[in-house]
Amino acid sequence: MLADPAQVQQITLNLINNALTATESGGSVIIQAAAATQQRHGIVVQAVHITVEDSGYGIPSEDLARLFEPFFTTRSEEGGTGLGLAVVRSLVQEHNGEVWAESELGAGSRFHVLLAVEGPTTLQREEIAA
Repeated sequence: MLADPAQVQQITLNLINNALTATESGGSVIIQAAAATQQRHGIVVQAVHITVEDSGYGIPSEDLARLFEPFFTTRSEEGGTGLGLAVVRSLVQEHNGEVWAESELGAGSRFHVLLAVEGPTTLQREEIAA
């Protein structure tokens, strides 16, 4: 993968830290990385799909669209600055990747990162093979 290892580490650590913060004692955090094959404009592109999933309290649907904005936080009372996910988005974009979140109140959250392994192609979540 053509990526800066320190930046990929920062991406994963920020997501894992958020998942741990959102998960109560006895809950779970699951981290997965899988190869993904994408086809775009007739070209097969190899990618890595990283998922960080927690069994935490979830994120209100009205907040999902703003999660990656600088200084937006759902945890201001706990000391959240709203910079962690903004940094994640910025680093993922530097790698021509994509990041997005899925969540349901009371049922936890799942964050996805898609990074190309080779080539300059920008991947999109719609292209992930099911």
